[in-house]
Amino acid sequence: MDKNSHINQIIEIFSKDVKTIFKDNVVSVILTGSAVTENYNPKVSDINFLVIIKKHDFDQLKMVRKFVRKWSRKKISVPLFLTEEYIQKSLDSFPIEFLNMKSNYILVYGKDVLKNLKFKNSDVRLQCERELKGKLLHLRQGYINTMGSKTLILRLIRESFVSFASIFRALLLLKNEDSAGARDEVIEKTCEIFNLDHEIFIALNNIKEGTLKLSAKELDLLMVDYINEISNLSQSVDSM
Repeated sequence: MDKNSHINQIIEIFSKDVKTIFKDNVVSVILTGSAVTENYNPKVSDINFLVIIKKHDFDQLKMVRKFVRKWSRKKISVPLFLTEEYIQKSLDSFPIEFLNMKSNYILVYGKDVLKNLKFKNSDVRLQCERELKGKLLHLRQGYINTMGSKTLILRLIRESFVSFASIFRALLLLKNEDSAGARDEVIEKTCEIFNLDHEIFIALNNIKEGTLKLSAKELDLLMVDYINEISNLSQSVDSM
């Protein structure tokens, strides 16, 4: 089964389940994340859905729990269940999250609640700065906690890198650049605009995708470069 057929099958199964649970309380079902980009790998990628409902009904949310194990077997992450009101009132607090949803999504059913979302540059910049500085602290602490272990360094790179790639999309918006597309395209644009070392971030992305193997010494050197580049980026965003 090819990738598109696999995704279409997942969409059909999930949509049917959601309509069974929420009935006329469903506003829309939206597929987001790597499943709608070239980065999607059926063997390792999770599938993410956003479900917009008219109101939160706890009886219906309890019913969702009965489907979680079934969805998990198909690599469907626990979906986000939001109302339109929540989205509109959260754009100033979580612009990066909603920007990333808007950058890559497929409307599966119902109303397209992402299409016309507008973001204030000041809100985006502030969250980018906050996220970069916070994640930089965790990255430095995580590096110390690896104690030089190749296995732990690999885990740290794989677990941290996706979150930085999400911030990159938001930074492109601040520079009036297109933030849609595959992760490697976003990385290339961000490195060019913010004067980052492209080779370092491509190596990190390849490690995340499982296509690059490095020795323990090479990984340790890459980790140092990784932290320095994020530090430089954090300073650039701070001065914007």
